[in-house]
Amino acid sequence: MADRTRVFYDSQCGICQTAVCWLRFLDRHQQTECIPITAGSVGRAGLNAEACARELHAVTPQGVLAGWDAVSYLARLFPPTWPIGALGSMPPFRWLGRSLYRWVAAHRCSHGKCR
Repeated sequence: MADRTRVFYDSQCGICQTAVCWLRFLDRHQQTECIPITAGSVGRAGLNAEACARELHAVTPQGVLAGWDAVSYLARLFPPTWPIGALGSMPPFRWLGRSLYRWVAAHRCSHGKCR
């Protein structure tokens, strides 16, 4: 499907793996495609591998989203998580979400969540 959102994630990260499991569970209509980060996969998508390793990236029909913006976009795709995504895309929740996301992303490996 050309209009599917491609989600690039760190397959060595336990937090990322859990998020992808939830995404696959919620995505009953196959609106997303979860792709582990490799030099080839991000290169074909025109993304920066280092940026993708720092935070989740989603290539949507409207463009590229990263970090919390990608999470809130993905949450809005599914009825059970739509309220989280809707609130998370509006100030002040967007600002809080971005800050929390950046903190978790920066510390995920130091807490033993990465292999």
